[in-house]
Amino acid sequence: MPLRASNISFNDLRHVVILGNSEFVRREWHLLKNLPKISFMEGSPMSRADLRALKIKLCRTCILLSAKAPEKSEPVLADKEIIMAALNIKSMNFGSDFLNVNSKDEEVNLSDVNANGIPIILDLAFSSNVRYLDDHEMHINNIELYKTLPYASGCTMARGILDSLMSATYFNASALRVLRQLVTGGASFELEKSLAEGAGLRGGYSTPETLEARNRVRVEEIILRDSSWARFAQYGARYADLFAAAIREQGTLCVGIYRLLEEEKEDAENADVQLRVVLGTPDNTTLLQPTDHIIALVQWEEGDKEKRE
Repeated sequence: MPLRASNISFNDLRHVVILGNSEFVRREWHLLKNLPKISFMEGSPMSRADLRALKIKLCRTCILLSAKAPEKSEPVLADKEIIMAALNIKSMNFGSDFLNVNSKDEEVNLSDVNANGIPIILDLAFSSNVRYLDDHEMHINNIELYKTLPYASGCTMARGILDSLMSATYFNASALRVLRQLVTGGASFELEKSLAEGAGLRGGYSTPETLEARNRVRVEEIILRDSSWARFAQYGARYADLFAAAIREQGTLCVGIYRLLEEEKEDAENADVQLRVVLGTPDNTTLLQPTDHIIALVQWEEGDKEKRE
């Protein structure tokens, strides 16, 4: 739902291609057929031929979902297929396709082209299986999910995370609005009621009231040094200063920092090897860096209407 929220203009929608079993998708197609820019391809994520035919190298994000019900008796094997599919995609080599391996003048170092840089998001049934995605955490048994690099970089989600987030609404009822905006893209109570009754997503008449409802807050990733707050993209600027300026000048609410890891800054010019982590609600004294991206809730502006049309 966040990828097809009504406050996103048609030109900004990302084309979604589903790779999987046609029989399973046919059972779910009545829920997807009314959504724009969605295609389906018969195949398997374990087949490299299907992945290359899909041109997975050009994708913005690869999301891996498992349709099998996990077995609590064997939690280690519950996420076996989805983890193997992720490791299969990570190990695919795309750079060597463009190399002249018959050249006798220069030696080709294939280790330089193994990192394909495909961003992957996994939905794990058991958070303990996250250690199989990182070599540094392979032999750690009792590590918590939120302390692992795959979780901090946004590569892994566990099915119990949303349940823990909903418990926060017991202490702060206003947190439900923020969670709804982040998780569902701002779904209304009417839409949630329609989905609960099994009506699904169906088309309807466009009225001035329904079109006006699209002009609401949206989540955006802002490149700090290319934004109107580029003056804060200097060493020494505090996050509290940016937070106050964004609220005061444009009514933008900053909720986190998307930061480049220290060891990746040497290759910052190469977008394929960048690895970033999310710093949610950082401390006021946190110092900003020139390579930081800001995750924020942005107000609707009149210029967005011209862009949509």
